[in-house]
Formats: sequence, C-alpha cells, structure tokens
Amino acid sequence: MNARVLVVDDEVHLAAAAAQRLTDEGFKVDVAHDGEEGLEKLVTGAYDVVVTDVSMPILSGPEMLNRAQAQSGTLQRCVIVGGYAPDAASVKGLEHACWMVRPVSLPDLVAAVKAQLS
Repeated sequence: MNARVLVVDDEVHLAAAAAQRLTDEGFKVDVAHDGEEGLEKLVTGAYDVVVTDVSMPILSGPEMLNRAQAQSGTLQRCVIVGGYAPDAASVKGLEHACWMVRPVSLPDLVAAVKAQLS
C-alpha cells in the first residue's frame, strides 16, 4: 500500500506500536504526539487516513480533525480511538469517522484503516 497515515496519540508507546504495525502492513506513516502537532502535519501534508486519540493535551483528536476540515474544506478519513464511547458533541462533524473504544487490537486498527480507504 502507498497510503499515507498520520497517527496522533500523546501516549508515545501506543503511537509507536500503531505506527510500527501500520508500517509493517505497507503504509507510509507519520506520527504526532499531540493535537496541535497533528493539526500542523494535517495542514502541511496530504494523508489518506488519520488515526487519532480522542483525549489529548492542548487539542483533542476531534477538535484537531474539525479544525483541519475547516481549514482545508475536505473531510478527513479517520479512525478515532478513545477510552470511552463518543458523546454527541464529540461526533458532531465527524459522523463519517470510525470510532473505536480501547483496548483496540493492532489487527483491528489495521482493518479499520483499510476500511476507511475502501
């Protein structure tokens, strides 16, 4: 696969594990460790899918994705992972996203990314 994936998670070990597994699956992967860094990468790079944590310091995953959408005018294919099911406020503007509740297995994460590409 030549698809580019951005992994955004403030938990460094989780971001590294996801990035490694996605790389092993043939994706080109970049990593950011907070929503602000993720937003910067989203506005300056072209990614096919974003995998992001819901809750992060500075800027949450949903806020990051909504701001990127507002700046670019396009919907970002995304997988949003969190420790709890999303509430209505989190989902607003991101109804197209794949929402996953932790713990998420790496094979399930890869399958979710591939589903966003199909």
